[in-house]
Amino acid sequence: MSKSPTGVETTLAFIARDDDAAEAGLLAACRDTPGLRAWKALPRELLGPSPQGAAGPGAHYDLVLEAIGAAAADRLAVALAAAEGLDRARSRAFVGTAYEIVPGGGDVALFCPLVRLGHLTPAGFQRYWLDVHADFGRRNPVNAYRQIHPREAVTPAGLPNAPFDGVAQALFADLPAMQARLASPDIAGDAYEDERRFIDHGRSAFLPFERVVG
Repeated sequence: MSKSPTGVETTLAFIARDDDAAEAGLLAACRDTPGLRAWKALPRELLGPSPQGAAGPGAHYDLVLEAIGAAAADRLAVALAAAEGLDRARSRAFVGTAYEIVPGGGDVALFCPLVRLGHLTPAGFQRYWLDVHADFGRRNPVNAYRQIHPREAVTPAGLPNAPFDGVAQALFADLPAMQARLASPDIAGDAYEDERRFIDHGRSAFLPFERVVG
């Protein structure tokens, strides 16, 4: 069990759009703002036969906008308020504290909105995830691995609050690297078995994205 890392304020906007105009405007706003990243959805079929790929269907999101720090979160809120063509009923916002378990970067990301098993309290889920399960990431490093834990805050631009107990983010150099890692015995076997101790896979999702801004 390793010492918990220091957290950083992070806001995620899971965007469902009605038309291409919304995407273009949001991506333009991200390009102008340090600390804002944009990720575009990839087909879930690319996850292959991994247990994580077979997790609950979850909602479909076209983009994830990631704001690191308060200034970037404020700029994201302005961009979302002005955006047209968003499906605001299906979009969600998640405001949290990100803990960098494995530092680094990558052009392909796996965003994992997680829901806890019913017998766990939110605090119990977060404690096990950060203090115990995080060691699987340290022992089997990807390009980067972060845990984003929820905190009380107003969601940007009035988007509905995402009903997640946390969001995991794993970064990879490219798509083949992600597919190879998910198929490895360490991840498809040991890590997945430990996930079953605290994650409700039927209500969670593992969603692949590619970086388009940031």
